[in-house]
Amino acid sequence: MDTLPIFRAVRVPTTTQDTIELAKKLFGIDPVSLERRGRRIVLRSGQHVVEADVEGAGVWAADEARMWNPRIPPPDIPDADTALSAAANHVEKLLPQLGADQPFAYGAPFATRTVIARWNAQDGRQDYPYDITVNYPITVNVKDGKDRIPFVGGGGSFNLVFGERARLIGFSGAWRRTAFVREAELVPLHEADKEFRILIRELEFSAVSVSLAYYAGPAFTDQKFIFPVYVCSATVRVDGNDFKMQEILLPATKEGRSGGHHIIDPPHDPTRFARAVGDLSSTADQQEPKPPARVRDDGIADDKPYKCGAWWYGGKPAVTENLKLSAEGLLHVLNSAGWHITVANAEDKAKKSQWLEDADKWVDAVDFAYFNGHASPKGWVMAGGNVSFDTKPHRPAWGSQDVEWIGINGCGPLQDDILFRDTDIVAPCTKVSGYDALDKWKGVFDGLHMLLGFASQIMSSEFAGLRFAEYAAEGQFVLTAWLRMGREIQATHNDKCPPDGPIRWVGAVWPEETGANPVDDHLWGFGSVSADPVLRNAFVAMWTSC
Repeated sequence: MDTLPIFRAVRVPTTTQDTIELAKKLFGIDPVSLERRGRRIVLRSGQHVVEADVEGAGVWAADEARMWNPRIPPPDIPDADTALSAAANHVEKLLPQLGADQPFAYGAPFATRTVIARWNAQDGRQDYPYDITVNYPITVNVKDGKDRIPFVGGGGSFNLVFGERARLIGFSGAWRRTAFVREAELVPLHEADKEFRILIRELEFSAVSVSLAYYAGPAFTDQKFIFPVYVCSATVRVDGNDFKMQEILLPATKEGRSGGHHIIDPPHDPTRFARAVGDLSSTADQQEPKPPARVRDDGIADDKPYKCGAWWYGGKPAVTENLKLSAEGLLHVLNSAGWHITVANAEDKAKKSQWLEDADKWVDAVDFAYFNGHASPKGWVMAGGNVSFDTKPHRPAWGSQDVEWIGINGCGPLQDDILFRDTDIVAPCTKVSGYDALDKWKGVFDGLHMLLGFASQIMSSEFAGLRFAEYAAEGQFVLTAWLRMGREIQATHNDKCPPDGPIRWVGAVWPEETGANPVDDHLWGFGSVSADPVLRNAFVAMWTSC
């Protein structure tokens, strides 16, 4: 296989009437409200929402009373075989035709799920399945169909979500109509492997993995071409602990290479966030940043009373670019929505001490704290070492001062045994155990409302912070905005063994008590916010597949 095809994405506009018809197919509903949000047509009817991309590049639909709703009792969800049968009945009316003249095909569908774990001091832990999702991946078939190349990037697949008694409660995905452009010369895998090792040579790394895929961006984004990439990952060692670095993409064809190394840039202007945010992205390159002022949110007059901080650390400039773009996207959206940006610390300025011994001056002096970088079930990597649930001598405990929500965009830290069922494990992988996200992380809550993260290895994406902030600023629950971000920007499946795969998981942990239940939290200014939880004798964790 010395060449691979490149395709042009063809614009196929979606109309308001198309969206109305889709809502009828999905839920049998007529619109109560219709509005345009950016490039999304948003239809609402009661607890149902259907969103369609005006450029034809994605869809999102949910029965919000049932999908990802931990407030309801555990539903009687179908088993995998029943869900697969139910999904097959919807395929013809919901999934787009891929075109007989193009080398695309739907792969074998597979079932994943949403699970919830509840723990309290009296009864211990109990686990419940809350819905089941059937994923239809799209592949590029080359060499007369002998090689099937998967998609990464969030596009190139569709999800159907089933709840109580196999009732359809969600549908999402992205596919762009394509036209063949040309064949392009393939870069040999061993050359891509060598190039990646050079990129990360300043890190202490092992377990390098390089695999071939096609890139399809997430729903509701522009993309001009559908092209092959190499998905590159490695394990990074810090303080004697191993952390998975987020996967990065290298071009898989020689077109566009003029020498040197080139990480795939997003298919649009990658500087727009930096221009909008101003000089925030260069804060870490100037003088030593100052901690945010200790200003509380209770009754103090301020034109921007709510505070956000972002930290990103890759350990190598080539690894850091997407981490930076993701953080800048989040900062730009929240700053435009009236929040004050008090921290934007990158690389050597993103210090471990700011989350541990100096937390009161840094992470606990903002309302929303966002980290983007290397992570694992034990924690995440910052300048000076790793932040872990058992870091000594300074064990983390957040929320006593100000921070309500912490978002960790990395390959962890919410891995849990419940996610690694025997049926998910295929050779050469083996069963793993000893992962309990609730037990590990409940100790960091000292007024903190919610810890958001992932529970598998993920791909680096510039869209993560932006997408979460956009949905939260629209008034979606913090929990829902984070889960939706994860599902939209990450492929569901990867080629890793537990605890890093083979399913990518996004999730959250929060305390619950009478009068203080952060599951209903919105970011400040966009809806209600729970009182600070103080008892710490009951916790909930929730995960769903990406």
